[in-house]
Amino acid sequence: MINERSFFTIAIFLFLPSFILSFVGTHLFKRIAYRFQIMDVPNIRSSHSQPTPRGGGVAIFFSFYLVLFFALLFFERGPFDLKWVRGLVLGGMVVSLGGFLDDVKELSPFFRLLAQVVAGLILILSGLSFKTIEIPFWKEMALGDWGILFTLIWVVWIVNLYNFMDGIDGLAAGVGMIAAFFFSLVVGKTGDDLISLSGMILAGASAGFLIHNFPPAKIFLGDIGSSLIGFLFAGLALIGNNNLKEPLPIWIPVLLLGSFIFDTGITLLKRILKKEKWFSAHRSHYYQRLTDLHLTHRQVSLIEYGLAILLGFSSLIYMKADPILRGCLLIGWVLILTVGVLTIRFHEKSWIKEKIGL
Repeated sequence: MINERSFFTIAIFLFLPSFILSFVGTHLFKRIAYRFQIMDVPNIRSSHSQPTPRGGGVAIFFSFYLVLFFALLFFERGPFDLKWVRGLVLGGMVVSLGGFLDDVKELSPFFRLLAQVVAGLILILSGLSFKTIEIPFWKEMALGDWGILFTLIWVVWIVNLYNFMDGIDGLAAGVGMIAAFFFSLVVGKTGDDLISLSGMILAGASAGFLIHNFPPAKIFLGDIGSSLIGFLFAGLALIGNNNLKEPLPIWIPVLLLGSFIFDTGITLLKRILKKEKWFSAHRSHYYQRLTDLHLTHRQVSLIEYGLAILLGFSSLIYMKADPILRGCLLIGWVLILTVGVLTIRFHEKSWIKEKIGL
């Protein structure tokens, strides 16, 4: 295990080139997008009003994997299995290719789902699957063969989660940067240095892109970027769960992406109960409803950043807590986010009454 001071130095050493490559790569891809008309043209469901280049996640793809390759060459892997790295690379290529094709020429939901399932199967065939799940207030429970199915659902869910939440300027990249940074800190304290440094590389790549994407955005992530970030979170969580002497609980990535998971989960459940096509584009996510209440993209993204930071600190507390405190922490966040949802609904009703003069 690298000592704390050396780890900080190496983390910065990897964050900076990832940041620079992503920043420069995004700038270059923006020119390519204009030339080949890889544009997001506004429609009735859009949150923007001007045609904007999309597919900027290409820069995140190259910056993450190039710097990860460098890290594998020059730093000790420890227990980090190269078979898992191949799974992370091949799976990332598949899900990114599917996302990029969707950015250039919209694919049907079936083909997008197929790419995500294949990427998940690549991770599973690389030897990665959840072996246990921690039951709040209790103990870990072995998943057995069900772990494979649970793993596939996990990968597909987190990829789609990130796709769904990439709807306004700066949101997905900014939360990705913060969540990856805290993931790096959490895993770093367990002694698995390369997995932790991978989180820092992702944080740097997301930060470099965010410079161009922060409101008002000059380029969008596109499906290639949102799918890749979601896949990397899912994959690194799996590696952490398999690779550490103290396996990384699934609740750590759930906490780090807590606001996204809660928003998407509630919205998806509501659409299913209403018998709507849950996989089709819509504007019923709570972050979108905040913009309908006349908050700007910047204000909504900053609110989400604040939540991501608080969730990040909660993940650090979680790792040191006993089962009772861990369960209380999870329930506490469910209550906090529920209050947030109810507050948005209250303001929506007040706004409607004001509009109709009641």
